[in-house]
Amino acid sequence: MKHPPKGVGKKEVLNMKRKTLLVIGLVVVLLLSTAAFSNSLNLATNALKGKNIGFVQLTLGTTYHAAMSDRFVELAKEFGANFTQVVSSNRSAAEQLSLAEDLIAKGVDILILNPVGDEIVPSVADLCARKNVPLFCVDNTSPGEGYVTSV
Repeated sequence: MKHPPKGVGKKEVLNMKRKTLLVIGLVVVLLLSTAAFSNSLNLATNALKGKNIGFVQLTLGTTYHAAMSDRFVELAKEFGANFTQVVSSNRSAAEQLSLAEDLIAKGVDILILNPVGDEIVPSVADLCARKNVPLFCVDNTSPGEGYVTSV
């Protein structure tokens, strides 16, 4: 455009051009990110194939926890992983630690824990660290370290 439309100054035209370039740049970044994410997702899918995942669930007594468990089962199947779930019957830290020990003794490659409380996480994290089993905590955030993430 050689001349801006009537009523539009050069400053406004420059701002429009900058915004257009910014939008184009953001779209390019988004497209590149999507491609990279797709590759990462494929790597993650392949990385889980054949892995044994253990899940120490807090309870199945609520719709929320039952739905969480169902979704983990679906995802494990989708990614080709073997999934073993154990459920705490009395919601005690000691019982959850025992369940985690049993799963690790059975050879899980990854452990997911829905902790009954903060006090259980360091014990399970220590157990997992000694056996080189990554620990993921779900549903309850926990202070400290020794686990991959808390979701």
